[in-house]
Amino acid sequence: MTQKTYLSPPEAAPIAGVTPQCVTTWCRRYPGLARRVAGRWRIDPAILGRLLAGELAMGGGHDPAR
Repeated sequence: MTQKTYLSPPEAAPIAGVTPQCVTTWCRRYPGLARRVAGRWRIDPAILGRLLAGELAMGGGHDPAR
């Protein structure tokens, strides 16, 4: 069994083209994008890819690319 690799907000930010603070906001707004491990956000790269591809809708009508 392989272990899944998760990203921190600073690791995910350049992939998404946004700041780490923006990624942290997404973590709060998108259930399933990330989980808290020992008080730190860990982002699922597959879900991040879906978010960036526009496959997930964010509550509040915000566009994640902005």
